[in-house]
Amino acid sequence: MASSKIFFFIAVVAFFAVPSSLATKFTVGDDKGWALDFDYQGWAVRKEFRV
Repeated sequence: MASSKIFFFIAVVAFFAVPSSLATKFTVGDDKGWALDFDYQGWAVRKEFRV
């Protein structure tokens, strides 16, 4: 009985201690794709990237 309470407590602490992660899929260059005459720096400025 006590061990199940300890396990539950540890599980709750671990759940809140681990930061959530979200993913976003980016298509580089949007509909233009990879091209020599595309402003990739301008494209990247309008996006928010986190590592």
